[in-house]
Amino acid sequence: MPAKEIKELRESGKLEEALAMAQNELETNPENVWGKRNLAWVYYAFLKKEQGNQNEFITILNKVIELKMPENENLFFEQFCWAIGGHIFKISKSELSNSDKFNAVNLIFEIIKTLKLEQSKGHSFLLKSFHNAFKELPSDGKFNTDNFVDNSKSYSAVFQWAGFDSFLEEDFEPFEINGRKIMSFVEQVIIAYAKVLLKGERLQGGGLSAKINEEKTELFLKFIDIVIDEHPDFQYSLYYKSKLLLGLERFERAKKSLIPFVKKKKNDFWVWDLLGEAYTDDVEMQMACLCKALTLNTKESFLVKVHQKLADLLIGKELYKEASVEVLNSITIRKKNDWKINNELIKYTHLDWFEKELNIKDNKKFYEEQALLAEELLYNNHEEIVIVIDFVNTNKKVVNFIKDKNITGFFSYKHLKMNPKTGDIYKARLNPIGVDGFYKVLTFKNSPNLESDVIKKVSGNLNITTNREFGFINDNFVSPDLIKKYQLKDGDSVICNTILSFNKKKNEWGFKVFEICR
Repeated sequence: MPAKEIKELRESGKLEEALAMAQNELETNPENVWGKRNLAWVYYAFLKKEQGNQNEFITILNKVIELKMPENENLFFEQFCWAIGGHIFKISKSELSNSDKFNAVNLIFEIIKTLKLEQSKGHSFLLKSFHNAFKELPSDGKFNTDNFVDNSKSYSAVFQWAGFDSFLEEDFEPFEINGRKIMSFVEQVIIAYAKVLLKGERLQGGGLSAKINEEKTELFLKFIDIVIDEHPDFQYSLYYKSKLLLGLERFERAKKSLIPFVKKKKNDFWVWDLLGEAYTDDVEMQMACLCKALTLNTKESFLVKVHQKLADLLIGKELYKEASVEVLNSITIRKKNDWKINNELIKYTHLDWFEKELNIKDNKKFYEEQALLAEELLYNNHEEIVIVIDFVNTNKKVVNFIKDKNITGFFSYKHLKMNPKTGDIYKARLNPIGVDGFYKVLTFKNSPNLESDVIKKVSGNLNITTNREFGFINDNFVSPDLIKKYQLKDGDSVICNTILSFNKKKNEWGFKVFEICR
């Protein structure tokens, strides 16, 4: 068998001689797998040699396909993938026009898509080359719908051909290029493939109309769910899962998917804008989410669409003063950036309800009030409880609170817009931190009209203990500070408010007076 001689010729660069010998061997015995194998490796050498030369490369590539190599030739096919991937990267970096690059790479895919390639490093490299070519390739600076759609279709076709089970473990890991950390290949694919699905597929006879492919999207969502479970560190899996669910109008599933993502990115305005999209049947919640977006520290130019979306909703609710402010904000931003003022905004300024003399900051309090509703969405799995302020440390900005005998503790109110005093009642969602009674405030709102079992109004005569500065009203403790503040005397008839309190010295519960009503 001439295998040894063919290999030596191939490795020494005498490819034409190697080719002639390999072709002769196969012609002599066409059914001999070794003949196919030897010729295939010669073709592989030619592929490496012709990387970047499209016509020559395609000629050799077709010859490899014509060989119909057995699918179990894994070693050859891995190197085959490396060779094709290298060629595609060279084409992508060449000075060809964008459309020529696309056509060249797309032709390669059309030729090899009949092959069933096994998972390997070479196969992964090949997928990276297709990903790079089809994801990054725009049209020649001009809008060309055919090229645009074909590009998306090709990207989709590549990963339907390869399957989402073809990734290696290393494909799920981030990597570095020149000291710069890059997200994993799989996360890049999730982003790019989701974008392709979200563009939709053109409807037959529908002109430029497109619709998201439900079957492909549901299959891809199953893959994303696996990735989310196994790689929760991926930043954008939840985001694109949510976007796809919104595209399918699976709004309830989208809400559940978005909440953990919004928790991670809650200081970014755009996540609240997206969350609002999940509440298509709840205008109040849409408004709340947009208002929350507008409370965040964001470059004003990024918010131009948010202001207009909120204006549209406010008009629907006949909140015309607030709507006028949003219209003014959107117009102001557009003028500052020399952007066109769209017809919808111009139309609003000519309607009877529009007030042009308002200040663009006039909705600040409105944003803050409405945003509370959106914030509550993040913590609906935490029970909202009624708490009462038991003690206020104004220096440290810390309050003690009580719900009942089972739930008491303290939290910092530095970040909260509140001026608390003992006896104030609030609705809150709290998360215990550690075992010392410290809580983190998740949601918080003033509820002065609420009642609590830990507060009671009592009346009676003050009994000041002999030789003591404190006293009692019907077993309710009165502190020396209150007696001094209200200039109370022993025997005074008093009406007061009391709060449930734990006496650490006596290790027992009781009520203490915190406010004298007289």
